[in-house]
Amino acid sequence: MAIDHAAAQIRVDSIAPGPTRSTYFDRMIAAHDDPDRFVAGLSARSPMNRMGTPAEIANVILWLASDEASFVTGAMYVVDGGAIAW
Repeated sequence: MAIDHAAAQIRVDSIAPGPTRSTYFDRMIAAHDDPDRFVAGLSARSPMNRMGTPAEIANVILWLASDEASFVTGAMYVVDGGAIAW
């Protein structure tokens, strides 16, 4: 899509978030037998040893939507605290 629309100055990128504290994860955590262990397990999957926040994901999206990223297209941004690097 990025190639197909680049001439029209339409940028196409994607975000691949890792575990992010959200209503969805909060429900999963609350339903777990050992919520603290569940959160620790999710956090341990990231070199940063924590889950992300919705604001951290939103910041990447805001940057991509800004003029500062005007020459960015066809990229995938993994926002997972470094988990993919392991």
